[in-house]
This record gives sequence, structure tokens and C-alpha cells, in this order.
Amino acid sequence: MHSSPTISRKLVLSFRRLIATRRLYFGIDSQHVGAFRNRSSISFELGAQGRYQSKKYSYDGIKKCYDMNTDNQILEDRSYNLAQDSSELFDVYSPPPSQTLFNSIIDESWGELHFPHPKPTGESKGRSRVHADGDWHRSVQVWIVQQDHTSRKVRVLLQRRSTFKDTHPNLLDVSCTGHVNAGDDVMQTILRELKEELGSNGLFDDYTIEEIKRNYVFRVASSIKGETEKYGYFICNEYQDVFILWWDRDVRLEANLFAPKAKEEVAGFEVCYGEELLKKMRKDSEDCVPRSVDYINALEKAFGCEKRCHII
Repeated sequence: MHSSPTISRKLVLSFRRLIATRRLYFGIDSQHVGAFRNRSSISFELGAQGRYQSKKYSYDGIKKCYDMNTDNQILEDRSYNLAQDSSELFDVYSPPPSQTLFNSIIDESWGELHFPHPKPTGESKGRSRVHADGDWHRSVQVWIVQQDHTSRKVRVLLQRRSTFKDTHPNLLDVSCTGHVNAGDDVMQTILRELKEELGSNGLFDDYTIEEIKRNYVFRVASSIKGETEKYGYFICNEYQDVFILWWDRDVRLEANLFAPKAKEEVAGFEVCYGEELLKKMRKDSEDCVPRSVDYINALEKAFGCEKRCHII
């Protein structure tokens, strides 16, 4: 006679986690407490919306759930790895001359260490360590905008960060943004990020470095703290180079025109009016990546709607 395999504690605990993720209350029957070994089946008490039902699960049933849980974990880990490259290295930069200049626009008063370009210290560190230690590093931000000739308003493309990002998951963000890797320059980074986040369909293949350079608007020392369930506490201290690319194509700027290389990095896109966006940012909307007052003021001016956007 074929004997049933043993139900291990590992299988049962995994099964319990799986049930928990489905928002079910459960507990092991009192007569089976601690009796994980040498059993071909085990009973659980399941409850949903205040109703309880005793149900018996076989070894094969629990094993199937365990395998499903393991497969889901593998897929989740893969998604996190696709959302950001854990092997990335960033050049480390000196902090602003004074803490009072955090979240300010960088100008010539900052001195030659930071203007016209921040100078690296010579040290490079991994992505996770930079965000954990609060080291200053560089990033690029490209806003894709279009003048609505009917309303004369500015329309802005926003990206929705994926749930797998290590900073600000699920929030609305700049049209295209990315870190400058160690040894890379700003222009190389922008061309790479435009293709990866927006134009895997070839939409940005014809943009040149000279075109992008002409659309530089400002540089800001951004300091933002936060926390994610997966990665924990982070301090994102960035020197951000901000650009605006005006959408001058014949077609109207719409979210469905853009295609990220990896959906694990960018969950989707939205288009809204610049005035709407700036008001949300000024109100510290929980749906947007936070920005400083100086950043918002500079962006408002660059959009050309500073006279219409202030909240009274």
C-alpha cells in the first residue's frame, strides 16, 4: 500500500502565508496543533467575512499551494530586478555648500564645486547603498509637453511608476527620468532613458544630443526621504538636470503613444494640463512624487503658465 508523504512544517507555514495573502482568517484545529509531521492531511479553520468553515487539505493540495507560492515569489523577485538594476553604480558627489540649500536651484553662487556642473568625489557606490546612506548622486528628468493650440494650455505627459520601484512606487512622476550611472554623462543617460521608458517603439530614435541640450531648463539639489515595504527607508539626494521636450508632431500628445521597454519599471502613462499638475504638486498630492517649492516654481516658469497657476 502506498503511504502518503509527510507534511512538513515548511509546507504548512507556506500554505498559511498563501491563505493570509487572500485575506482569510485561519487557524490550525486544536487537535492538530504541533502535529505537522507524519500526517497525510491536515485540517484548517478558514473564515471569511465572519463565517467559518472547517476544511481538510491533503498533502498534494498543500504541496500545490506551496509550489504556487514559490512560483509567485520567483516572478515577484524577477519583477523587482527588472524595475531597477541592483548592480548599478553611481558616482558620489559632494553635498550642497549648506543644508539650507537642499531642494534649491543650483546657480553660480554655489561655487565651482557645483556650478556649472557638480564635480564627482571620485567614489562610486551601488544603488542600494547610495539610497540607504543618502549620498548625493545625479539624475536626469525630461518633461514631454505640448501646447494645446485650441485652449492655449500646456499638456504634460506623466509616467506612473510601477509597484516594483525601490523609491516612490505607484506614484505619478516626470515623463522620463533616470539615474546617471558611474562614468556616464547626462546626454547619454537621456537618450538611453527616452528609449527605455518611452520609446521602445522607436518614437525617440531620431532625437539628437544637440536637440536635447537646447531644451535644458534648470538643475536642482533634490533631497527626499521615504520608505517602501520591500526596500525600507531611503534618502534620495540627487542633483537633477531638468529638460523640457516640446511635442511638435502632427498627432496630439496622448498616453497610448508611448511604450516602455519594461512594464516592471513604468506601469503606464497619463496626460494632464500643466496647471492641473502644478496645483497638485503645490498641494503635496499623495499621488505624485514630491517636489520642492523651488522646483515647482522653476517648472511653472518653464511651462509658461506661472501667471495662471498660483493658488490663492
